[in-house]
Amino acid sequence: MNKIVLISALLLFVFVSGVAFSVWAAPADDTETKGIVRCAGDSCTLCELFQTILRVINFCIKILIPLTAALLIAYGGFKMIVSPGNVDAATQAKAIITVAIVGLVIIYGGWVMVDTFMQKMSYNANVKWYNVPCSSSMIQPPAATMAMGIFGQGV
Repeated sequence: MNKIVLISALLLFVFVSGVAFSVWAAPADDTETKGIVRCAGDSCTLCELFQTILRVINFCIKILIPLTAALLIAYGGFKMIVSPGNVDAATQAKAIITVAIVGLVIIYGGWVMVDTFMQKMSYNANVKWYNVPCSSSMIQPPAATMAMGIFGQGV
């Protein structure tokens, strides 16, 4: 019985997170693409690849991880409620809740440590290290550099 409930909860989680992810990744309309991949065909650049990776990380940190933790805590609480007098089941339920909370602390604590370290290493406190702005000035070198040639000689 426990395996059936656990497998059902896991399948439900995968379905719900898959639906949420696909809705979040779908384009809003034809004129403006809102989703994970915001470029099409040959217009994709390396900068947009980094932005896509950041969107996946943000989705995991803001949606997937809290949802997983909430489901685990709810499952542990449900298991604790339906097992009165069963010490082994109550211990297992407490362990599930503890693992979910410790996992949240580890994941978000790691994020805070990396964020703090990267901000201290940044030369500009106003610029967030996890923002990747894509602009044409970042892709093309300045005109003065191109006029100098590769080895500083005139073109």
